[in-house]
Amino acid sequence: MPLGPTCPCCHARVPFGRTQIEVGKAFVCRSCGTQLVMSRWQSFLIAFPIIAVYMIVRPALRSMDLAFWLLSLVMVAAVAGVSWLFMKPRPVESDKAEAG
Repeated sequence: MPLGPTCPCCHARVPFGRTQIEVGKAFVCRSCGTQLVMSRWQSFLIAFPIIAVYMIVRPALRSMDLAFWLLSLVMVAAVAGVSWLFMKPRPVESDKAEAG
């Protein structure tokens, strides 16, 4: 089983940028041509706890410049890495069916 998101139809890997940029917008799978979308709600559920921990710890580290910037870098990497690992694309048709 490959790490990261894959197309539900052909199991081809989804580019990393699709899990980070333009979440919620449709894109085409490079292998099979299926219209896919990354869920904004799923993205929020992944990123929110990490950002909440960062916001809680941040004031305590404000006086220590190096620790503050290292924590900031770790949090950005954590959001990017965790969303890449756990976000799953869905076909656009199923996304529209759930909304309606």
